[in-house]
Amino acid sequence: MAEALEASAEAFSEKAENLKSERSRVIRITGVQDVFNSSLSAILRAFSEKHKNVRFEFIPSSRHLDLMAGEADVALRIANKLEDQDLICRKVVSIPASLFASSGYEAKHGLPRDETELEGHKFIVYKGENVPHAINTWILDRITPDQIAMECADMRSMEAAIHMDLGVAGLPTRYKFSEEGFVECFQLPRDTTSYGWLVASPAAYRRKEVKSFFTFAVPRYRAYYLETEETNS
Repeated sequence: MAEALEASAEAFSEKAENLKSERSRVIRITGVQDVFNSSLSAILRAFSEKHKNVRFEFIPSSRHLDLMAGEADVALRIANKLEDQDLICRKVVSIPASLFASSGYEAKHGLPRDETELEGHKFIVYKGENVPHAINTWILDRITPDQIAMECADMRSMEAAIHMDLGVAGLPTRYKFSEEGFVECFQLPRDTTSYGWLVASPAAYRRKEVKSFFTFAVPRYRAYYLETEETNS
């Protein structure tokens, strides 16, 4: 009887631990506001259908959260390159850039059509940690401070500033297909290309659900962007 009670107690304890583990399978995802879009929603929905015990928590942030310190489990980052060699990184997609302005700005001031025509135009530039630094550097190296009309911390505020006819700005080239009223001036050089990265700390990546998410999400993100490019070409 004692052995039977002991076995029952161990089974109960094991079941309790399993239930606790299932409830605690939360993947906290961080990134700038722009990454929480319909393509991410579709990927998370499909993953959740296969992994019923995993749920997601979103942490939008204009700064890079410290993954090594556990501020988030997974980050979706847009950058020319990643500096932290300790992180687990998967390059998801290439994001070429172009200069854009609004149709209203074009009507008032015309558009620069190459690097030699930047003089006389106003520019909207980025300011902050989690911004496309390669685009920003290219623009700032070629204009004077008095040409800066506004500084923006993310792409959403950049879109609003362009719609206000404030000036020319650097955005991913795909905006020429997706944003009504935006006019492409010209595509920027290859060295301004940013990349979409899926990133996690080694500790988070050791978790089964996080590793499974990487395996699941990376090819689907790539397929989504390839499909978008083919549709718009």
